[in-house]
Parts: sequence; structure tokens; C-alpha cells
Amino acid sequence: MSHYDYLEDQFMDFYRAACQSCGVAIDLNVNEGLIGAHGDKCYSYRDAWRKAGLRFEQGVAIYLLTHLSPWSAEVRMTEHGWVAPYDWVVANAERFLPFLS
Repeated sequence: MSHYDYLEDQFMDFYRAACQSCGVAIDLNVNEGLIGAHGDKCYSYRDAWRKAGLRFEQGVAIYLLTHLSPWSAEVRMTEHGWVAPYDWVVANAERFLPFLS
């Protein structure tokens, strides 16, 4: 199964669970184009995520959160400086892995 197939099958359930854990309102239209627009950007992170013990498709699912509020404020240019998206995924894996199969 490709990461695209995995995400099409799993992402909305994952997103709902992540929102509920943070008390964030769920945007039912969030999946509109998100996977297609950003799923290809993760290939360069594959090795780093594998070394951290993440399956690629899990890393991509967590990475997609970096494009959504409130998590987008925790990555890239933040009030505390630059946070690389692939590092954020590794640092937050334990926070989100319980919501992924």
C-alpha cells in the first residue's frame, strides 16, 4: 500500500483523534487536496523517520498536521525560531502515534 492509499484510508480518522485530543474544532473539509498537495514532499524525510522508528506513512500523516492549525504554529518559523518539519514529526511522534494504525 502506498502512503497515498494509507492516507486516503486513515487520515481523517487520525485528524479527528488529534483534534479531539487537543480540543480543536474539526474541519471536515481539511482533506480537500491536503494529501495530494503535500504528500510528495516527504520522500526526503523517509530515512530520518525510519531511523527514528517511524513507518513512512505514519511520518507523512503526522507531517500533514504541520499544515493545519493549531500545529502549524509549532513548526517552521515560530516565535522560538525555526523548527524543521521532519524534526517536529520525530519530536511529536509519541504524541500522535496512538491515533495511527
